[in-house]
Amino acid sequence: MTMNILLDGNNQERDQYNNPTSKSVPYLITNAKSENEALQLVQNNAPNLLDGLSFTGTSLNKSNNDGSFEVTAKYVKKNLNDSNQQIFLTKVKPRINWQTTAITETCKKTRQRVYATEEAPDHIKSGTAINQQPDGTVQGVPIATGCQSFSEVHYFNERQLTTKFRKTLASISHHVNENSWRGYAAGEVKFDSASFSYIEDQEEKVAVTFNFSVSGNVPISSLTDSANVGSYLYQNFSNGPIADGWDYKWFYPEEIEGETEDDDVEVIQHLVIDRVYPRVNFKLLGIGD
Repeated sequence: MTMNILLDGNNQERDQYNNPTSKSVPYLITNAKSENEALQLVQNNAPNLLDGLSFTGTSLNKSNNDGSFEVTAKYVKKNLNDSNQQIFLTKVKPRINWQTTAITETCKKTRQRVYATEEAPDHIKSGTAINQQPDGTVQGVPIATGCQSFSEVHYFNERQLTTKFRKTLASISHHVNENSWRGYAAGEVKFDSASFSYIEDQEEKVAVTFNFSVSGNVPISSLTDSANVGSYLYQNFSNGPIADGWDYKWFYPEEIEGETEDDDVEVIQHLVIDRVYPRVNFKLLGIGD
């Protein structure tokens, strides 16, 4: 398909100060298979900004006998205070980058005690606490836990990136989604940061990159499904609710008395879940649901 401007159909309106307020730019589309294909070509390739006017859409003017189409791209001066106007340029699809990454957590509970010397105390040989000190303190060990991260690049008009909007982005960084968003459940996505960069040869157009991390929500039963979990914890939580991905989960051990002192064993008897990241409505990001 080819797309060429029809010079004789260019219409423009101006205000009392001779500033452009609207403009229609006609294109001749050849070798398109249908009207929709011709409209989509202009939709995807017409400039986002033209003479300070914002692209608003297309319309079909004429279907010619030779199979070509005349399509008009429409531009208007947008009122940035219009509450119904989305803050980003909806014509341009966001660019999305995705990767796996890791977060560091302190693991205080073993999945399996592989070895302990015969001379070790029974609560060490049979227990589940990692790096437990003589005074009972469980220090644990830092481990990497797999998670997702992704970024979205959206395109804004420079005038839309106000100080208020920048402050909003800064204030909600490292917040977690309070509602379902982008197909993820509430509690799974953390907004990490945003950055701005100007696009060469694009008038007043700014690329804004939004960075996110994902830690999936998990059933509490998956947190208790391991050796040496106390019967109280297992019975009460093995079929329990979902734990939010960015909540901090930790276990508190207790010593269970055996028939003799040597038979005492330490088990993970209590699960604790703490909310450590604040929640926010991601609509404040200005990039949709």
